[in-house]
Amino acid sequence: MLIRSARLEEIECLQSIGIEADTRYLQSQHPEFCDGTSIPTSVAAKAIEQQRLWVAEHQQTPVGWIYVSRLHGEYCIGQISVLTQHGQQGVGLALLQQAHADARRRGEASIVLVTQSDVPWCGPWYARMGYEAISQQAWSEAMQSEAQRQQTDGLDWANRIIMRLNLKS
Repeated sequence: MLIRSARLEEIECLQSIGIEADTRYLQSQHPEFCDGTSIPTSVAAKAIEQQRLWVAEHQQTPVGWIYVSRLHGEYCIGQISVLTQHGQQGVGLALLQQAHADARRRGEASIVLVTQSDVPWCGPWYARMGYEAISQQAWSEAMQSEAQRQQTDGLDWANRIIMRLNLKS
């Protein structure tokens, strides 16, 4: 498997991967995440330009991707999407390791993400990778704003969590 920077001409393919990967949510407590949407074209294009979107390739075909951004100054994993037929084969882990290597190369102190605590391939998986849930009392103003924005967008925060991996410890 090869992990490489995404290319502009792949955006439509990556969006299709995101939509297909989300079908896993139909078998979870959150079928609402399978809504037929994926990373917006403008967001993907900007991320590609800034080298913040990577692709996992299997036999020269994209099978997954990871998008990173910033959550008000902190390095942030925005999304990992892997085609269901390539699930549980280390694709997501390889993509996550790419983000970790990139964050370290950039001198980041930590990585944050927002995810579901009640979906096995979300919060519990990240916890196995060393991420820890941040108590709501310890949220920064930026984290509080992000939670509020997601609630305004219709996400139920009963089981959403913000997690962090400290890279400097």
